Amino acid sequence: MGRKRKYGVTKIVSVSLDKKIADEIEEKKGRLSWGDFITQLYIENRDKAELIIEIELLKRKIESLELENSELKRQIEQLESQLEKLKSKQSRKTALKKATDDALEKLYRALEDKRKIKVLEALRILGYQESGEALQKRAREFINSLDELNLAVEKKENVGLLGWLVFKKPAP
Repeated sequence: MGRKRKYGVTKIVSVSLDKKIADEIEEKKGRLSWGDFITQLYIENRDKAELIIEIELLKRKIESLELENSELKRQIEQLESQLEKLKSKQSRKTALKKATDDALEKLYRALEDKRKIKVLEALRILGYQESGEALQKRAREFINSLDELNLAVEKKENVGLLGWLVFKKPAP
């Protein structure tokens, strides 16, 4: 018949142990079976076993959080880099706007002195140095934006658009 069963329902468990530890346990457990040894060890150290399991879970959580942390740091670095680029771009836009405002101020002063100036002269005051077709294109853009600048143009039939006269719009 065989030995009487020590435990009710059992479960077969396969465990991998470090060889040195397994040899040390083998030496100390004597004739006690591995099943009895592990069962008794767990029963006597249940609280410690729960703590060991909790510690292992916390270690895994820490590893996961460290990975997440490094990913977040990488994203922060990317965002800081993008912010620097945007600040630089904004700074350039601000400088460009200031230069444009200064040029417009010069144009308004010239119009106060002369009342009317040619489109070509206005473009030169604004700092445009193009010639030929590029200058014609710039002149058309300038004429199209005169309303925004509170300016108007006097068209002359016998003169090209660079010879048209620009003046301040009269106050309503």
